[in-house]
Amino acid sequence: EHVLPDLVSIYEQTRDWQKAITTAKRWQGVCGQPKHTQMAQYACELAEITNREGRHQEAEQYLQEALGYDEHCVRASLMLGMWRAKTGETEQAISAYSQVLRQDAHHIGEVIAPLEALYQSKGDSEGWRRVLQSISPQKTPAAAHEAMANLLHFSSGERAALDYLLTVVRERPDWETLHLLLRKSHEAGQSVDAQTIDRALALLEKNLEQQAHYRCTQCGLQSRTLNWQCPSCKSWGSAWRGS
Repeated sequence: EHVLPDLVSIYEQTRDWQKAITTAKRWQGVCGQPKHTQMAQYACELAEITNREGRHQEAEQYLQEALGYDEHCVRASLMLGMWRAKTGETEQAISAYSQVLRQDAHHIGEVIAPLEALYQSKGDSEGWRRVLQSISPQKTPAAAHEAMANLLHFSSGERAALDYLLTVVRERPDWETLHLLLRKSHEAGQSVDAQTIDRALALLEKNLEQQAHYRCTQCGLQSRTLNWQCPSCKSWGSAWRGS
């Protein structure tokens, strides 16, 4: 029984996800510590493999299995949303992506763009507005602020969009939203010195390019891409998008 952790590690390295699940279950029973997060990620790995092989129904079953292990498995919901959107199942895709909003606030930024596209495809700007307004102000990523600004631009005009972004920057400043405000102000030709804005944009863009977008909450590894398994400490589902 003391070799179970080593066996799980071996099965991860050899990508034998079914055996990894079986062994993690045994390990969980022996040590009494939950391994549901790992098992959910293993099921997602199986879903990706079977989906690539065209076994779509089996792939979806693995995603449901993942959510059974861990109802907060963002990866499974993202994959379900993406697959539903590709097959034109708009409402089901919205439902899957919306689940991420409830599962983990740190991953809200992953679903803003696909949800915006889905709501636009059905012409439901009011529904999209309600979704954006439901996000806690303390957890709203810059992508959501941009989406709200776009809505305001469409419904109330350019000035309303810029005023919204200005309020956000004053109350909860962050680099990305500041960059967004400056860019949209510049595009709108507002009464701000263009040379100053160009200089600020260049500095901000350089800063954003150099930033790591994700950070592992277990070991602190920073990365510009979302790794579901940390390359350093091998934790699953531990990477969060920074602001």
